[in-house]
Amino acid sequence: MEIPMKINVAKTGAENILDLVLDANPGLTLTAAQFTLGNPSVFAGTGGRNTQVTLTAVEGEGKTGSKTIDYTRLNPVTGPNAGQAVTGVETALDATDVQVKAALVALFGLVAADVTVADLVLPVDADTDGSITLAAGANSLLYVGSTSVVLKAPVEDLSGINGQMNGFEPEA
Repeated sequence: MEIPMKINVAKTGAENILDLVLDANPGLTLTAAQFTLGNPSVFAGTGGRNTQVTLTAVEGEGKTGSKTIDYTRLNPVTGPNAGQAVTGVETALDATDVQVKAALVALFGLVAADVTVADLVLPVDADTDGSITLAAGANSLLYVGSTSVVLKAPVEDLSGINGQMNGFEPEA
């Protein structure tokens, strides 16, 4: 049984694909300088794979030929925190789309260059949620699809504040 590889958020999409290729081909020596990748396309193949991309050798770098590879891209909203897309991600009432994207990239463990955000509607208050669409970037090698993410106004929990008050002093 094949064990899927996790996306390494410290690497680019192409570097993650290189890791997949090397993992599937023990003994192959291949560096990022030795190949290019075409644009990913939808693939309805076996094993849950949903993507095809063509890997082509760079002339003069010691490799020749090309190979179409198939693999599985993920929706940007996956993993252990995926439920928060529905239940809500706390967002400042004056946040920008750049700030919200950074928060979502950190929360969902994404490669920032491979995702986009659109249609930001900020929460108005604790009773009126906002939303933003988190989507795979154009030609993302890692992600496919989009998800609307619920944005919640910040709520401060008072249960942890100091409850030991000094009290009042009478007028002199």
